[in-house]
Amino acid sequence: MKREKEQVREVMMKKLREWGFSDEEIKDEERLSALGLDSLDRVELLMYCENTFNLEEVIPDDKFEKVRTVGEFIDLFC
Repeated sequence: MKREKEQVREVMMKKLREWGFSDEEIKDEERLSALGLDSLDRVELLMYCENTFNLEEVIPDDKFEKVRTVGEFIDLFC
């Protein structure tokens, strides 16, 4: 099932707000590393989104490892 980018962005932002980020800080071109997200943070964010969307199949590691920006993360789910 394809999702709208804004739907994915809102789920992602919910988790990022819990971590203290503001909506203004998060732009599609922003690198996840520039936000201070380490590999464990990124995995936690991925799992949160997978669980929220009740994915039957998880995002493959090889696709996830290539993700560098907020926009690329969102595209994983669209």
